[in-house]
Amino acid sequence: MAADKPTNSQVNAASNQIGDAQKFPTANGDVDLKMFDDYGALASVIDEKAERRLVKKLDMFIIPFFCATYLITYIDKATLSYAAIFGLTKDVHLVGTQYTWLDLIFNFGYFHVLYLSRQFEYPTSFAMQKFSVAKWLDANIFVWGGICMALGGCSNFSSLAALRFILGMLESYSTSAYYSA
Repeated sequence: MAADKPTNSQVNAASNQIGDAQKFPTANGDVDLKMFDDYGALASVIDEKAERRLVKKLDMFIIPFFCATYLITYIDKATLSYAAIFGLTKDVHLVGTQYTWLDLIFNFGYFHVLYLSRQFEYPTSFAMQKFSVAKWLDANIFVWGGICMALGGCSNFSSLAALRFILGMLESYSTSAYYSA
């Protein structure tokens, strides 16, 4: 189905609306858009000494934090294997493929938030803007640690599965925060 070409009156009406939006840059709700009104001011020469200081700060503070957090998430993923060696399957009375399901349920929680579910993406993005990425990650890591401790009190498959799903969700929040930081 071919689209009709806009008439001159439609083009003029659209250009008038654009002119009105430029008079009131926050009319569409995007306050940050005003920053790009003078985009030439954004492109400035960076002092080499200041750049070296910035890179040094990133290397000293940000990169170790990312590495430590990724190490903790790796250890969390390996914890189930360690627990199985020390008798988790007997203590919680896991039968058949329930042990395998515990690992899969973690991944279901992770991928549900990160890839499949848009309902969690927007609140997470809003929270990272409202509270800063550092505070959002701190809260998630704190809750994640509490859930990890609660795993020690589980006595059946269903409680372990529910907590593993929540752990997967919390780890996906931290992963998406790294990419948006």
